[in-house]
Amino acid sequence: MAVQGLRRWLVTVGTVAAVVLLPAVPAAARVSLTGAEPAEGATVTDAPPAVALTFDGALEAGGDHAVGLFAPDGAQVDHGQTVELTDRSVQVGVGEFADVGTYTVRWLVVGADGHNIEGDYTFVYDGPVVTVGTPPEASPEETPEASSEAPTEQLAASPSPEADPTEVTATPEPAEPGGGAGALVPAAVGVAAVLGVGAVLLRRRGAGT
Repeated sequence: MAVQGLRRWLVTVGTVAAVVLLPAVPAAARVSLTGAEPAEGATVTDAPPAVALTFDGALEAGGDHAVGLFAPDGAQVDHGQTVELTDRSVQVGVGEFADVGTYTVRWLVVGADGHNIEGDYTFVYDGPVVTVGTPPEASPEETPEASSEAPTEQLAASPSPEADPTEVTATPEPAEPGGGAGALVPAAVGVAAVLGVGAVLLRRRGAGT
């Protein structure tokens, strides 16, 4: 009986000790978001160059962390490259803000224990937005209508195929072979020869008489 009573006592003491000491064993804590810039629920009037998040626990070095910023219409505004600032903070650069309204930050980080932690929050942007400018109007000198006037004037100045043939100045025809001044030389030589023969005959007749 004494032995059995001792065993019951030891079991009871062991159970009580386990219950008392159990809360003292540290549990694996998950990191949570403790700070953000822009802050959750804030209204900002200046476009932030980046979104930075801070957590209450260490993050896995070189882990697959991701932070995204999304416009009111759901378009992604961040550059898509999340960088680690410290072992407890990360940030991502953002682009230009094209709308005012509620922007959403979504994040997923890896804790030092290897567990993924994700969440999201929103803030309001009420500052200047980037708009696409309209192209300047072309000057009259640069318009296609103005540039087409010069060819039209040139065509108008050129003679029309239906112009009166009598108005066209005739070009002189080239001299035919053997004609013109060249043909007069042989004729003059022939006349001179005839005159010379006649003179000889007259001299002979005069000598005979």
